[in-house]
Amino acid sequence: MNGFTTPWTGPTLVTEAEMTDRQSMPVLRRVDTRKQITYEKAYVLVRLRRQPVGIVEIPFAGSDLEPAAYFDRIAQVLGDEIHAAMPQHPQPDGKPDAASTVTVTPASPSESAPAGVAGQTEAAPFVSIVIGTRDRPDSLRMTLDGLLKLDYSAYEIIVVDNAPSDDRTWRLIESELQDDRVRYLREKLPGLSNARNRGIAEARGEMIAITDDDVLADRLWLTALVGGLKHGGPDRQVACVTGLLLPAELETPAQALLESYGGFNRGYQRRVYDLDRNHPGTFLYPYAAGMFGSGANMLFTREFLCKINGFDPALGAGTAARGGEDLAMFFKVITSGAQLVYEPGAILYHFHAREYEALRNQIYSYGVGLMAYIMKIIVDEPWRIVAIGLRLPAAVLHVFSPKSTKNVKKDGMYPAELNHLERIGMLHGPFLFLKSLRQSYRLYRRNKHPLC
Repeated sequence: MNGFTTPWTGPTLVTEAEMTDRQSMPVLRRVDTRKQITYEKAYVLVRLRRQPVGIVEIPFAGSDLEPAAYFDRIAQVLGDEIHAAMPQHPQPDGKPDAASTVTVTPASPSESAPAGVAGQTEAAPFVSIVIGTRDRPDSLRMTLDGLLKLDYSAYEIIVVDNAPSDDRTWRLIESELQDDRVRYLREKLPGLSNARNRGIAEARGEMIAITDDDVLADRLWLTALVGGLKHGGPDRQVACVTGLLLPAELETPAQALLESYGGFNRGYQRRVYDLDRNHPGTFLYPYAAGMFGSGANMLFTREFLCKINGFDPALGAGTAARGGEDLAMFFKVITSGAQLVYEPGAILYHFHAREYEALRNQIYSYGVGLMAYIMKIIVDEPWRIVAIGLRLPAAVLHVFSPKSTKNVKKDGMYPAELNHLERIGMLHGPFLFLKSLRQSYRLYRRNKHPLC
């Protein structure tokens, strides 16, 4: 059973185009001879001075696409965004056009950095990047190769090997990679939250960036995350910054389906969230914590992580609850009175599951993790059950309505089976959280180590 209701239209090339200098835009190659893949269309992240503007999908018409062939398509689709993102260049009739707007002098190195963090100096704060992993050395190697090329002056990478079944990850770090910026730790307590907490406890940085072992980092990722700390209001501290997570490839039906589900993209505009002037006004806020970003792309201040004692060991991959640890953290940031900044300039590319069976498991886990997170709120703060109950009708509409922000991207090829699996996961989530809570308490009580 493949789970699809309409034919698969073919692989999509994932690429970027920097519009600041038209002459430097790439030729989009339809055929990847190394992978032996012929692409049917291109999924292009459009950037201006390195800042993301939006995504444009461009079909291949039987051959490669030269910049001249797709430039006008980008200008047509993202014309308003392009005009808003950079100065206007009037034409003789006084009206700006898209082409003149994006054909400008190439940006200098300082201009190419995300807004608010241009011209990074040696005074940049030291950041610890924590990666939890288990038995995936090949994927981890690819992630580390990207992180070691970051345009940032002061950082370390802490790889936490979580209850591994072999020593391949240790050999990768200690024997093959041999880079002083990368440290290896082994955490025997299973669960992603335990791995992350161990990394936080051992980190030297005052800022802790969290990511996964299946991503590719843009070279300005860390610069942008740290820069996001500057965009809060004067009366509240920014405790967390999240970033843009895009697909690294769209080469199988399962990967395309995850994007139809909604993917991890939270848009191209910086947003600040809190309980005061930066309240988005939606009834489900701040309980619908998925709006804030993704657990694979986030940065916290050490002060905040110590204050809340890190991630809940009862949540996350490797536990009965399967996920929800990132949602719980985002919720804690907002309800603690701090601010959360979503910074789209902090870009990571994520390798989605290639096979349908893996996607089925992932979608079910999303459902479990969501309601496990809600159950955690009720267990930790029982008085919030009233607010959650009042929001229940709106939450049901959000889950089931085809016009909700959750479902609007799903098209005719999205299988009803995946919707069903996610909802079954939601029903299981509260009970699996309670099971996980009992298990994690027994394990953690016997093997407790301080976070800060």
